[in-house]
Amino acid sequence: MHVGAVKSGERALVVDDLIATGGTLCAAMNLLERAGAEVVECACVIELPDLKSLPLTHSVANLLSYLNGRWVA
Repeated sequence: MHVGAVKSGERALVVDDLIATGGTLCAAMNLLERAGAEVVECACVIELPDLKSLPLTHSVANLLSYLNGRWVA
């Protein structure tokens, strides 16, 4: 993230291509919040729930899940 890319009070949507443990998503949310932005929603394209993600402070909308060896929409 570039310095000055987000101003204090701006609203942000965090989109990740793949959420496995949630570490990257949590780091992105922390960076935005430290810059003064309000994270209003999170989304991902693919979720791997079998990997037991970190506890997230926001709900995450996903398009596909790979659960128990099967793709679930």
